[in-house]
Amino acid sequence: MKNQQAVRLRRHWLGCIALVLAMVQTPAWSHGNCVSFSEQLQTLAPTPFGPFQGFSALEIGNEATVEQFTAILNGSPEILDNGIIVARFNDQWVFPDGNSLTARNKTVATPTGNPGEFELSVRIHFTGGSGPYSGVRGKARLQGPSQLAPDGSATTNATAIGKLCGSGESAPEEIE
Repeated sequence: MKNQQAVRLRRHWLGCIALVLAMVQTPAWSHGNCVSFSEQLQTLAPTPFGPFQGFSALEIGNEATVEQFTAILNGSPEILDNGIIVARFNDQWVFPDGNSLTARNKTVATPTGNPGEFELSVRIHFTGGSGPYSGVRGKARLQGPSQLAPDGSATTNATAIGKLCGSGESAPEEIE
């Protein structure tokens, strides 16, 4: 009888230790918390509507990394009478370890008055990913210039700030 109790107690403690180790080794957002998200993004696209590909210097919480970024047009863009372009994209960041973060965004490109130059205002809604990003949610805003070249290609150099949250959490509404 005492032997069975000792085995159960040992299993209980081993389970607790495993849980603590798992929590220490996983990112803060996987514990249900929100952490800051900031990004410096540079992309190039063969056409004004993508696909945009490039690299992103990204900071999530206190972790900084550089990863590949891709944005693919989702549906047809809307060109308003005043020259403003509204488009939606599916975004993906792929990290060096192969894990990814996914989002969808709504981009508003406003002409600056200079030929081929637009100011971007983008709302990003994180939708999950793979590995430690599975199930995360969050929001960010991206701002910056986009330049159309004579050959029809487009470049972007923009900055994003927002929040990335674990499963079951939602980003603050002030990002909306």
